Amino acid sequence: MFDCVSQLAVLDRAVEDCAVAAQLVGIGRSYMPIAITCRNVRKGRNPSVPPAPPPPPPLRFSDYTMRIVDPATGMTENEDGTKVSDGRLEVLLPDATGVPVWGTVCYGTVGDSIPDEWAEYACRQSGLPYGWASASYSYAPWASESTPVHLIAAKACAINPVTASLGCQLTLNATQAAEVLEKYKDDWSPLQGYFDSAEDLEAVITECANNGHRSDVRVSCFGEPVASPPPPAPKVEVRNDVVLEYETHFDSMYTFRFGARAHGAPATDPLFWGTACLPPQKQEITLSNIRLVGHTLCNQITDGERPYGVFQFIYGLPFVEMDDDVIKESPVSISSLECDVYGGSPEEADVTAIGAAISYDAAKFVGVPKNISFCKATIADPIPNSVNNTCRTWRDSMAQSVLVCRRQDYTYTTSNDIINVRLTGGDGTWGRVEVLDRRYLMDAGVGGWRGVCAPVLTLDLAQAICRDLGLDWRNAALLPPALVSLPEKGRRIDSIYCASYPFHDPREFLGEAAHLSFLRDCYDDARTRVSQCDARQSAAITCGGLNAMPSPAYGSNPPMYGPYGGSPPPAYGPYGGSPPPAYGPYGGSPPPVYGPYGTY
Repeated sequence: MFDCVSQLAVLDRAVEDCAVAAQLVGIGRSYMPIAITCRNVRKGRNPSVPPAPPPPPPLRFSDYTMRIVDPATGMTENEDGTKVSDGRLEVLLPDATGVPVWGTVCYGTVGDSIPDEWAEYACRQSGLPYGWASASYSYAPWASESTPVHLIAAKACAINPVTASLGCQLTLNATQAAEVLEKYKDDWSPLQGYFDSAEDLEAVITECANNGHRSDVRVSCFGEPVASPPPPAPKVEVRNDVVLEYETHFDSMYTFRFGARAHGAPATDPLFWGTACLPPQKQEITLSNIRLVGHTLCNQITDGERPYGVFQFIYGLPFVEMDDDVIKESPVSISSLECDVYGGSPEEADVTAIGAAISYDAAKFVGVPKNISFCKATIADPIPNSVNNTCRTWRDSMAQSVLVCRRQDYTYTTSNDIINVRLTGGDGTWGRVEVLDRRYLMDAGVGGWRGVCAPVLTLDLAQAICRDLGLDWRNAALLPPALVSLPEKGRRIDSIYCASYPFHDPREFLGEAAHLSFLRDCYDDARTRVSQCDARQSAAITCGGLNAMPSPAYGSNPPMYGPYGGSPPPAYGPYGGSPPPAYGPYGGSPPPVYGPYGTY
């Protein structure tokens, strides 16, 4: 303790308080406890921070040469010529002298020393399914004693998604494994990410040494069949001299026939006219041939203006044959018409389209041929022939088909009822919206064309209609129905349903914004055939072409009441009539005095 003159006194024992301490020292003063401050204290050394572990070694990708052999025969093929998909794994690596030899890989059960990536790589390299490939113990008969064991461990492996090479952070043969044990016996931390302890690796070494080829890796290849790589696109060139003849119906529907000559016949010979058969779908091609045939026909018929074809099977029309027996005996001039791979690369083609078998992982676009002369056409032999004798079934012919040509490509179509759309009563860029409905084609009153009730036609639908017409959809706008002359009689569409985003627009597979198409994505959703709006409520739109607003079509002034004309509502209630009776919504006497039935 210190006194006031900075003298230090050290006691020989601890005491209760400062007064007792003063008596022991023999100083006639009173001492008070004070705080103690330490100055210029030598700082202790901070504990050392352990160094950060080194980053894991990079994957060392290699194009290993592997094979899967039948343990009994040592062959990579079965007796029937198919590849062995469940057998012993062998890999081609240099031996001790540096000469590449086939050897096996040991499967250590402690920590699964060989991962399934090795099995997947071997299956892929053999052209076998690999979705559920697995590595495990082999089975008898074993490899010969002269066959070397190349590896006993492979860790942190992956397959390069681009090059399909196999890469691992650690691969060890028996000699290398023993060296690793010795090197890291005092500090196993660098290897702990691969084996939990040195004992685990030592167990793998012991197991592979004791079991020999009984621990060889067995590979099993399972999963979806591996699709063959598509053949290169054929050159764009004229492949036939088939002549197309078509008829137009309702401004947008086409029926057609093909003129062809017999094999080897000179160009001076007459043409034989008939329909064409569609070939079966090719399994190795993800595109629908009938879709590409339709696109090609539309590309030719409309000179590229509406190049996307939709086949409709519409019965009850005078230009569509309905009798099955008549269709079976219809003449055939083309026994096979294929257009799915003959339009050239999509980068060079004027028109591209997407196929029918579509997924986000396998969306494929192709060029659409400019006309059927670029397609592969097989002439019927003999010519002419019949559908029944030439096509697989009568349904595989185009005899009963009607083709509709549109501007928008499609993955699917929401409905086959809405065939076309047009604007009438204006200059073509604006007017009353009319829809060609398949169900009303033979209706003498409307001739297939129907209006749309203005309350259900939104701006989004107006823009979609303008896109389908190839007009300026960005400046689309709704017009008052009074601006366009009254339509003919007929039931108007009063309820519309459309597919939600991204609709059925192939642009989504290209990473582009999808756009709504009225013809492709929408349909009449009405539940009754009774029209819910009159002619004065037929929707009208402009697709950016209405520079000067026209005068109203019916009268100098619009009706006095409401945006669509008509008289104001009656004085009472939305439907007119007298007010309700004094009691209850339906009139009548009040209930009895007691109980619902007037009884006690």
